[in-house]
Amino acid sequence: MDRDSDLKHLQDVLLGIMKQIDELCRKHNITYYLSGGNTLGAIRHNGFIPWDDDFDIMMSSRDYKKFISVCRKELDPKIWYVQEAWVDWPGCFSKLRLKNTYLEDVGEWDGIPKENRGIFIDIFEIVNAPSSKFLKIVQYLGAKMLNSYALLHKDYKTDSLVKKIAINCSRVMKNKTIFNFVKRLVFRYNDKETKEYGNFFGMSRFHNSFYDKGVFGVPVYHDYEGAQLPLPADYDTYLTQAYGDYMKLPPVEEQKPNHSIQVDFGPY
Repeated sequence: MDRDSDLKHLQDVLLGIMKQIDELCRKHNITYYLSGGNTLGAIRHNGFIPWDDDFDIMMSSRDYKKFISVCRKELDPKIWYVQEAWVDWPGCFSKLRLKNTYLEDVGEWDGIPKENRGIFIDIFEIVNAPSSKFLKIVQYLGAKMLNSYALLHKDYKTDSLVKKIAINCSRVMKNKTIFNFVKRLVFRYNDKETKEYGNFFGMSRFHNSFYDKGVFGVPVYHDYEGAQLPLPADYDTYLTQAYGDYMKLPPVEEQKPNHSIQVDFGPY
């Protein structure tokens, strides 16, 4: 992908998809937040990190389920493909994809037909988490098992010995009973009142997987390439926990797209 023109074009299309998502969420009172690098981009760059080639949002389990339902009911299937986690693919998060485009992503699952591999927004579910550190560890390990099982389906290659062991161990989850047991470990607190959220399904480590719910709270809207998009209420705590000194730029050699291999914008 051309670093300049294609990347800017991709960012423009992603922003267009986000505006559609934002309109849908406002219409149905669905609370969501920009996630990870997109929250960082909003604060540090008032939009995309210049070399970023993807877009992530996150929402509570209640809003996540409502969002998926609304998308399936209201979005034109000739234009949009709803790729739901563990329903439409073996993945821990969902995607909303724009049809009549094509994006070859790093680590894409081969089971998705080409016509459904459009440019996408990742939708992450943040789940209720317990206060006990021991139960946090159990929940976190369960989430990492789910992540490893998703990587197993993608035939993911890695030089990390820890990841290789985790992926191999996840083979036991081919047994549906074991898979459902592990999944329950992760999502069991969603029907309970808790003070914290767990955000497990990106590149998180234990220290930046758990957040006080007050960090998210009522979203604050911030300029993002001229649009107003929602961030966690205490985005400073969120970003500090996720990135440390988040206003510091990474080394020049790391300032490059990490996801997209090939893109076809179709009519867009």
